Amino acid sequence: WGIFDKGNLFIGDETDFDVALEIQEQSHSGYTWAIPIFIAVLTIAAFYPVLKNGFINWDDDYNVFENPYYRGLGWSQLHWMFTPFHMTLYRPLTWVTLGLDYILWGMQPFGYHLTSLLLHAANAVVFYFLSLRLLSVALKETAPGESALRVGAVVAALVFALHPLRVEPVAWVSGRENLVSGFFFLLAILFYLKAVGQSATTLTRYRIWMSAAWAGYSLSLLGKAAAVTLPFALVVLDVYPLRRLQADIKTWIQPRVRRVWWEKALFALPAGGAWVLGVLAKGQFGTGASLEDFGVLTRLNQVMYSLVFYVWKTIVPYGLSPLYERPTYIAETGIFDVRSTLTVIALSAFFILIRKRFPAGLASWLFYGVMLI
Repeated sequence: WGIFDKGNLFIGDETDFDVALEIQEQSHSGYTWAIPIFIAVLTIAAFYPVLKNGFINWDDDYNVFENPYYRGLGWSQLHWMFTPFHMTLYRPLTWVTLGLDYILWGMQPFGYHLTSLLLHAANAVVFYFLSLRLLSVALKETAPGESALRVGAVVAALVFALHPLRVEPVAWVSGRENLVSGFFFLLAILFYLKAVGQSATTLTRYRIWMSAAWAGYSLSLLGKAAAVTLPFALVVLDVYPLRRLQADIKTWIQPRVRRVWWEKALFALPAGGAWVLGVLAKGQFGTGASLEDFGVLTRLNQVMYSLVFYVWKTIVPYGLSPLYERPTYIAETGIFDVRSTLTVIALSAFFILIRKRFPAGLASWLFYGVMLI
């Protein structure tokens, strides 16, 4: 398929594999869309009881039924959506979706929950296509059959969509921000993979997909700034499964990988803006904690505990709660969380030891850790 610039961005074998995937998807268009429709229908069927939910006096009061400022999409409403730090967060795009809900449904909670459910179904579909592309790139050397790749992607999408941890953002109107941000976050990664995964056989297509990835990421941050560390996480994907960067960090300063860092600079621009807005919001409401109130050891304990906590709740979704209090020992001065720290060290060492046989394990662990920062 050729190399079209001096950056050696596109490698023949990878291009062949990725374009072959594109051709397969186009030649089985009916089959291709039957699976996403199945995933969406199953997701909606599992979550349809949320349509009977109402508003609750846990943030819904401040955000929705006691808040007249978001109701509509007129100039005054849009001005409010894009200017305040309501409840310590800057999330104008989320407010736009709630304003549209008010236009369509007034103050009927059914409509708000319907929008959240449809957003979650859309996220499940995007997650399927993202999983399919990641598996295709990661397993290109073993060349599994198309059916095997799709089965793997379906399993991944359903585990994501139907997992009990998805209940909170779908069933709680004030959790809408996670659905909105998550939708554009997943699209941003999918478009990024399309741009750099050699499906773009011309410089024009590369620029289109990369621009789409940048736009998706910016919209994700406008929904909620949780994805602010994505530029760093994309570096992990560049190492594996994309293999644009070698494992040897010394090679990362070579001229041939300069384009990789220019891409990250583009992502860093909206990330920096979101970071500044986040700091301003927390400062305005005084929700930050000083080092005197929340010391270095306590912060380290919370980091280690969090890295283990979310993995454990994903594997064993038992004892779920709308609110998890910090364990008492984490807040106690001078107490070291040995259990969580040893678990993080053990998991890290395990993935490093098996990285040649199972590179996806280390890449997933690093991606997860970077995003959780």
